[in-house]
Amino acid sequence: MGFTLPYPTFSSVSKARKYTLNDLFVHLDHRRKGVASTLLSEVVRHALSNGAVRLHLETEASNSSAQNLYDSEG
Repeated sequence: MGFTLPYPTFSSVSKARKYTLNDLFVHLDHRRKGVASTLLSEVVRHALSNGAVRLHLETEASNSSAQNLYDSEG
């Protein structure tokens, strides 16, 4: 249905692990069904369980769907 690519990194400023979510993709047939939200929640759960203090999200300025998802998830 979809996938994510979270990459663990380390912040020397906060001296802690952080994650960068490089990609979150949902197949067209499964969009608008909560799949992206579930994937994002799992990335957050995984990052927290591995001691991350931050999750960095980035998207194209024109990708309003992703921006709306990220905003809605806080």
